[in-house]
Amino acid sequence: SSNSEGCEPVPPIAWARDDLLNVELHGNLNSMPTMKVRTWLIANRVPFTHVLVAPPVKLPDDPPSPYTKVPVIFVNGRRLNDSYFIIKYLAAALGVPFDGDKEELITYSLHPSINYEMTPREAYDALAHPITGPIPLPSVLAPCLAPCLGGAAKKIFTDIADNTERAVGEPRYRRQTSAVAICRALGAERTGWPFIHGERPGHVDLSLFGVLCHFYHNGACNWTLTGMPAFSACRSLFSLLGDVASHGR
Repeated sequence: SSNSEGCEPVPPIAWARDDLLNVELHGNLNSMPTMKVRTWLIANRVPFTHVLVAPPVKLPDDPPSPYTKVPVIFVNGRRLNDSYFIIKYLAAALGVPFDGDKEELITYSLHPSINYEMTPREAYDALAHPITGPIPLPSVLAPCLAPCLGGAAKKIFTDIADNTERAVGEPRYRRQTSAVAICRALGAERTGWPFIHGERPGHVDLSLFGVLCHFYHNGACNWTLTGMPAFSACRSLFSLLGDVASHGR
């Protein structure tokens, strides 16, 4: 059995650290929720298999996942959907204090806000693969194709945000809240400590980094997100975790 987006799993889950020995994650490396879950697994040294979804982007020779609504995680055969609940139960198993209100902001407000605020050019950049780079285009046709692909990508990201709104509903989802305002509310501008949680990364550090790391690693330096307060707050975490996209495969 599994759970619908925005709903607790039935029957309840009670994972322990020892249960995290047979973990399979399904999702793309250019999916913010998938990268968030991947960050948690890598940072806590949880061994896992990552099954990439195709399309739009996958590595050569990777068998595609059958799941199109991602991320999906299997732990000892038990399936769980929705990155909010995946993080909630991973945190409990790992003994990491979990802040449900802030994870709701990250999952149900920050993810969709970023999707809504993308320009077509930024949406095209967001399709870049963290390892293999931007989608290859014939040089002669690139000036014509990139805007078209960007417009199509913008619609994809907006549809994803719309689907999240319909699945989760108010008040947890707030379309009108900007991504920068959400990062500030999460404490991304806190100074005096290397991480939001203090001297060591905690729940919010890992989830926030997981959302942003795709854009950091794919080389889209013109992305407006690189000017967000969250990036300066996460630089210590970037150094600590290294290249999350390629690590752990």
